[in-house]
Amino acid sequence: MTAQHASHQRDQRHLFRGSLLNIGGFLLRMASRVPFLFIAGQLYGTARYGEYVLATALIESAAVIGNFGFKLTLFKFLAEAENERSEEEVVRHVLALTLGLAFILAGVLWGTAVPLAQLFGMPDAAPKIAFLSWVIPAIVVTDLLLAATWAKHVIHFEVIARSLIEPATLTIVSAILFYAGFPQMGLPIAFACGFSASAVAALISFSRCYSFRTLMTGRLRVDYLVHLARRSASTSLHDIIALLFNRIDVLVVGYFFGNAAVGLYGMAQQFLTVMEKVTLSFSPVLIPVLTEALKSRDVPRARHQLFSVARRILMMQTPIVVLFLVGGPSLLRLIGPGFVDAWGILMVLSLGAWANGALGLTEFALLSIRPLANPQASLVRLALYGAAIVPFQSMWGPVGVACANVLATLAANFIRTLICRPALRALA
Repeated sequence: MTAQHASHQRDQRHLFRGSLLNIGGFLLRMASRVPFLFIAGQLYGTARYGEYVLATALIESAAVIGNFGFKLTLFKFLAEAENERSEEEVVRHVLALTLGLAFILAGVLWGTAVPLAQLFGMPDAAPKIAFLSWVIPAIVVTDLLLAATWAKHVIHFEVIARSLIEPATLTIVSAILFYAGFPQMGLPIAFACGFSASAVAALISFSRCYSFRTLMTGRLRVDYLVHLARRSASTSLHDIIALLFNRIDVLVVGYFFGNAAVGLYGMAQQFLTVMEKVTLSFSPVLIPVLTEALKSRDVPRARHQLFSVARRILMMQTPIVVLFLVGGPSLLRLIGPGFVDAWGILMVLSLGAWANGALGLTEFALLSIRPLANPQASLVRLALYGAAIVPFQSMWGPVGVACANVLATLAANFIRTLICRPALRALA
């Protein structure tokens, strides 16, 4: 057996085992997420749910800014540190950078909660934004500590934290708080409890793979902090633009159409989570293996990994798109009165996620071989979205907002593909 064949077999074992774990986690997450959607729709209603969606969109966007791209680049820094410094030293510096930024962002959002809520015509969302701003550090810690466990090819910790603890806590607490007499703040408090519980789980998981004592007792070097920040800056820019597209629709819909429309759009996005989690579930498996292949300049191995994961994503997403097409109105009607109006939004977003799920995998390869290509493609995406959003929303309302997002994303992923192919050939 050749070394190349052995590496392919090892990769396939990692991908197969990881995909099975993530499918199991996906099913666990849906078992908790579906009851939450019924609770949010039937008990809290479209207006309160819309305010919750706006608040969580702002908080999760700030959290992505706070992790400064390290959720994706941490693997590369850990791999490079094998002979120079301990892995715990790398994580210590990354956490120092990101937590400092996270607390600054939390303070800014807390101080601007009222004007932000008024900007989007939802004054009742202000206390929700202010309260949830202090969850940002917990989200950042969860993201980075779980990313560190991915580097060890340990996936089940991600499944436990993300697919079991977080959604189950969110669902149970949201129901308890509504019946306990907290209809206004029930959803935000449940969100905070869910992410706080996942942060604790991530901390425990990290301590199983790394030395927590070494992490906490070492010192910080300013030159290494600057080095890490500089090298992760381009990925951070890409992440910020990507998060804009994940969350900007909610802000645009809130600005033009009000909190009830945000509730409809947010519910469509909750259903869309099923599609997105299929793609995202492969990230903990694909990124470390792909980074290793590209580091050793094994281009056939890298291509094989990308195509293998792309096929699996399409196979898993296609039945979901068919389900939404046939049964979407009935599923939305079950959530609560009026939510059936979100079906058009759901179909546009679902078809876009299906087209972009496999095509967007090239961004993981570009992280290692052309890190500036991702933010460049994202800037094109942002420009196209900005040009399309006003005419599209005026013609088709919230559905037009979804169309603008999908078309801009397709264009950016096509650009990444055009850049990635010659870059891989040059690496060989």
